[in-house]
Amino acid sequence: MPLSTVSISGVTPRIPPIGANALPLINAVEFASKVQKGQGPIVVEFMSFGCPHCRAMQPVLASVAAKLAGKIAVYQVSVDAEPALAASHQI
Repeated sequence: MPLSTVSISGVTPRIPPIGANALPLINAVEFASKVQKGQGPIVVEFMSFGCPHCRAMQPVLASVAAKLAGKIAVYQVSVDAEPALAASHQI
């Protein structure tokens, strides 16, 4: 998989392209049903597709989700698409 690079403070992390190792992207309605009313451990990443740090975390979270499938749920919320939801969680 080709990776793009972005220099951050002299460090050049390997950033996967958007969509690589995609996690379920949920909206505010799904957040209410899957997260607020969900059962068991749940990880939610509030992210932006333009954020290199968010994109760098995506394969890590995808790996965790795969290794712990059935034990935890991992979701992403786009702060660009759901600004009110992000703001309600002080993000």
